[in-house]
Amino acid sequence: MAAIAPQPSTLRSCNRARGFTLAELLIVVAIVAILAALVVPPYNDAIARARVKDATEHIHGLVLLAQTEGRIRDTNLSVAVNSDAWCVGVAPFPNCDCTLGDGAGACILPVAGQPVLQTVLGDAFPGVAVSGNLTGTTFYRIRGNASPGGTIAITAREQTLEIKIGLTGRARVCAPSGSHFSGYPGC
Repeated sequence: MAAIAPQPSTLRSCNRARGFTLAELLIVVAIVAILAALVVPPYNDAIARARVKDATEHIHGLVLLAQTEGRIRDTNLSVAVNSDAWCVGVAPFPNCDCTLGDGAGACILPVAGQPVLQTVLGDAFPGVAVSGNLTGTTFYRIRGNASPGGTIAITAREQTLEIKIGLTGRARVCAPSGSHFSGYPGC
């Protein structure tokens, strides 16, 4: 029996099924690049919102510490905000220096006889900025009221949360209009 020679069209279809052409590969790469370009900005905004929320909760906790701990210790406690160095601190005197690790003027409270630094530092929150007019705000030991009141704004990528402290000493977190934070009331 004589062998049947393969047809030329059959050979081409076998070779073609083995891989991708350069044009097909470039189309797939272009589609992946377009999808990545659509996904990255919302992802970056989500990361910025998470960092703002985390920094806000840390600072809010420090402010609440000043309010409640003053009553327990029977001493007035003050909150200091340093926008340039990106730090917030609490001490038993106004305008403590939250950039100092220890020494006179540092934001320190004694705990069990040992000095403990009471600060939130911006190094832990890359891309986040803090600003405020709370330098010297003091929470008074008897009623927990504050003087003067003010606001701390925490911002990243046009996403902002604010901590507002009223003269009654109430500290609340709110989202200004234009910020996209669920779970926080508007300011």
